[in-house]
Amino acid sequence: MATLRAFVAVEPPATLVPVYQAARRFLADLDARLRWVRPEGVHLTLKFLGNVKIASVPVILRAMRAVAGRTPPMALRTSGVGAPNPDRARVVWLEVGGETAILSKLQADVEDAMFRIGFNKEERRFHPHLTLARARSRAVRLPSELTGTVPSAHFSVDRISLYSSELRPGGAVYNVLGHAPLSRSSGRG
Repeated sequence: MATLRAFVAVEPPATLVPVYQAARRFLADLDARLRWVRPEGVHLTLKFLGNVKIASVPVILRAMRAVAGRTPPMALRTSGVGAPNPDRARVVWLEVGGETAILSKLQADVEDAMFRIGFNKEERRFHPHLTLARARSRAVRLPSELTGTVPSAHFSVDRISLYSSELRPGGAVYNVLGHAPLSRSSGRG
């Protein structure tokens, strides 16, 4: 049976591109040691599903829509360059702030919904971020001053998306398989 690699994510707007470019300029000294995500490929992953049967895509979208229908839209912002361990970074990202309580609840609800339809639970704690780059071979040391190094981007989230991911020599290519709009009638807080 045919499969594809898939994940559930928030797609940030095009206004993120200047922030991406500023982060890349800020980290220019590390450019040769980093493999940058294409600007159009930057996203906020809620749940990586791995290889899924193409026939299961409608089931996944139905589960996503049920969760999204109970979640209000939210306002998020980028809040600087970061990494899990800035002294030995394998991944470099933009931190995400704003209404992260709503985002974290959404991520937990997506996680639970995907578990109910047969996907394994993620063991790692959710940390909202937008991946910018990965180390090519060895971990890199990020500059000690990361706060305030790039401008912030503010964006509204009104839907989540199911993506397929095709790994290519030049980097992953993502395609949207469907959307799940967040509820317009859910109360905040």
